Amino acid sequence: MKNIQIRPQAASLRSRLMSICFREGLKADPNALDQLCASTRSDMRQMLNILSTWKLSNDTMTYDQGKQL
Repeated sequence: MKNIQIRPQAASLRSRLMSICFREGLKADPNALDQLCASTRSDMRQMLNILSTWKLSNDTMTYDQGKQL
């Protein structure tokens, strides 16, 4: 039996990440979060790690900053 991993769609990830960012006081551009989803191949653990590290020194994330990550 194969172990198949199904990754959530980008829209649902973006919605969840927006909620987390709001609770943590990080203002993130939705397009930046889309870029983050694409670059991590929808790996939620990796996205949360990146966002928590980013929040240590920043309170906002623009699209360009998200693209650089």
